[in-house]
Amino acid sequence: MEHQRQYVGIDLHRRRSVIVRISDDGEVLETVRVVNDPLQLALAMANAGQDPEVALEAT
Repeated sequence: MEHQRQYVGIDLHRRRSVIVRISDDGEVLETVRVVNDPLQLALAMANAGQDPEVALEAT
């Protein structure tokens, strides 16, 4: 199976963040809300595979 690049958007908040994963063809693969804990963030990002493109919004 060919590796498909994923795109990840992270909306960072004080206590929790929303992470959205999107496929190369624009399909929303997952939307999760996680507590801002390094392990929780790492576990959610692991689902994006190797070398995802990531955008972070933290204003």
